[in-house]
Formats: sequence, C-alpha cells, structure tokens
Amino acid sequence: MTSKTIFGIENTQDDTDDFDSITHNEADLDDYVVSDQNVEEKDTQSRKIKNNAFTYPALQDLKQDISDMSLDIETITFLVYKVNTDGKYPFLEFGMAFSSETHLYHFMECEKSYIWNTLKGLKHVDGYIVRETKAYVFYQVDNSVELTTMMKTFFPDVHFLLADELVNGKQVMKCKIHQDVTAFFKMHPHFLFLHSTTNDVFEMPVVLYHGTKNKNIKFISYLGTSPSEISAPFGVGYYFTDFENAKRRALRTSIAYINPSFNSQHNNVMEKGIVCRFAIFPGKMKVLLNKPDDGIDESSTKQQLLSSPHTFQKAKMTMRLTDHDGRWKDNYDSVYIGKSDLDDGTRFEEGPLWCLKDYEQQLFLTYQLC
Repeated sequence: MTSKTIFGIENTQDDTDDFDSITHNEADLDDYVVSDQNVEEKDTQSRKIKNNAFTYPALQDLKQDISDMSLDIETITFLVYKVNTDGKYPFLEFGMAFSSETHLYHFMECEKSYIWNTLKGLKHVDGYIVRETKAYVFYQVDNSVELTTMMKTFFPDVHFLLADELVNGKQVMKCKIHQDVTAFFKMHPHFLFLHSTTNDVFEMPVVLYHGTKNKNIKFISYLGTSPSEISAPFGVGYYFTDFENAKRRALRTSIAYINPSFNSQHNNVMEKGIVCRFAIFPGKMKVLLNKPDDGIDESSTKQQLLSSPHTFQKAKMTMRLTDHDGRWKDNYDSVYIGKSDLDDGTRFEEGPLWCLKDYEQQLFLTYQLC
C-alpha cells in the first residue's frame, strides 16, 4: 500500500506538467463551482472500504501547547484538515482559502495579533510547528461550533483539497495552488501520509476528471462513472483524464467519447456540460510508452478497426497502445497513457487517459460547470 511510486514525493525536481500551460481570466470563474457537499446523501453501506482504521503519526512532531508559542511568531497559518473515509483507503483533505483576485488557492493565514485570542480559545488543537516567524497550526475538522464560527469569520471561502493537488498537480479545476503551499508540503511530506494500524502507508489518491452532461450530475455524484464498452482503448473499465480533456469532452457528443478518434466526430455544442472531480486509487499501474518491443493489440475489436478505411490509419498507429480485450487486468489495477508519440510522427491526442480495473478505485469529490 505504499504511495511513493504513485505520489512521487521522493522526486524533488520541479517538472512542468500539462496543467502549467493553462491560463485563466475573470471569465473563467463565472461558473466556478467547488462544492464540498454531495449532491445527494450517499448510502454509506454501498461502498466497500478495505480498511478505514488509520493513524496520523506526523502529528507527533507538533508542539502541543499553544500558550508556549514564541513571541517572535508574527503569522498564524491554519492547517485545517479532515480525513475522508468514503473511498478505498482513508486519505487527508486540507482546507485552503481561495482568492478571487489572484485565482489561487493559498494557506489560511492571519497576523498573530489579530487572531491570538481566538486561537487560545480553540479546544482540541493538534499542535503546531514553526518555520521562521510563522506557526503552522494543525486542527482536524469536526462539527464543533467554535471551528465553524472561526472559519466563517476569518476565512469565508475555504475548499478542501487533496495532497496530490497540493504537491503534484498544483492546480484544482481551473485554478492553481500558491507556491508557498507546495513548498511547505515538499519540505514536510510526512504530513501528507496516513498510516494503517500496522504502520503501513496508505495509498494516496490521485485527482482526475470526467466530463459529462449537466443532467448526469446526480447519477455521477452518487454512483461515479460507468464502465466503458469494449470499443474503448483499454477495454471495459472506468476512464478518467485531466481537466482540459474532461472539459472538451463535456462539450462534445460522441458515440464513445473515451475513444473519439475511432468514431465519426460530432462537435456540436450541447447543453451545459460539467467536469467532475474524482479521487482515484490507481494501485499497480501499467504505463504505456509505445516502445518498438511492446506487445500489440490482437483483439477482434482492433481487427475490425483495421478493416475499415475510416479507422485504419489510427488503429494501425495505436497497435502497441490499445488493449480492447483488457488483458492488462491480469497483472495490473490500472493503465495509463499520455500523449505518446506515434510511428507516423503524430501524437496520441486522446491522452492523458487513465483506466481503472475496479469500481471501488474511484470516489466522486466535486463538480464544476463548463
């Protein structure tokens, strides 16, 4: 259940990813929706959780007594968090304030003098750590009136984000994460991990997206994505992509949107679309790179595509990328492909794509109109 190979904490190189090329303006925020409430109350008995008993050993590193805080501290940074136990494994979500001026998610911060009396009155504070003249105070979300009142008073626009977004993606839907947030967690990565009662590190979920019609939101929020048909690139499974791809697909009609290159294109703009944000648990993941010695897709679906002049070229160029029979499931829990180079010099523009083997590997979080 280790997460290092998925989350990449040990890699300190600041790689540029697809999110970094996205720009946004005031118009982007007109329909911005990040709801921390489910559209409908979920039947908690319908989800099978392998193990929801957890520990958070990083809290042992905190100084406990707020009254002992040094007089040199000038700024209080609140790290309000909650533990989500609705998915395959429990995971952390951290409360971040959103600025409509900068379009950034950032720490909830106040001058110490401004909030000191309120801070001293809070009960059940986990503790704090100090970096220079800042104190980072950890507080787990509960239903207490004191915390609710404090957050509404000082931080009225707070959303709960996942570790993958704060450190890897550095973006949520359209808006980015402030670099100070990413820098803090890269310096203190142990605060991102939950452990089992036997001290194993739980796999942390990756945040991915799914585009669909607005009318489907209740279904998606309650049941998640439906399995694709065998015509999809990796056969029957649960498909996700990045935000920009999900947004485009939400505004496009297609026979099998997951694999639009194998269908006639229908680019008519439809009713309002939505992009759904999911936490997924890839587990053991196969990464497709289209290397010359990779195996080829011998499925009957591929043969059918090769036999049609309309799909021949694309089908031929993806011989080492698709797996319509889903044979990858024999050894892996998920499969991934980026915008791989094809043999004719073009790229696999449908990427990035992730396909999950099992339903329980996905968990709906929030949605946004697009």
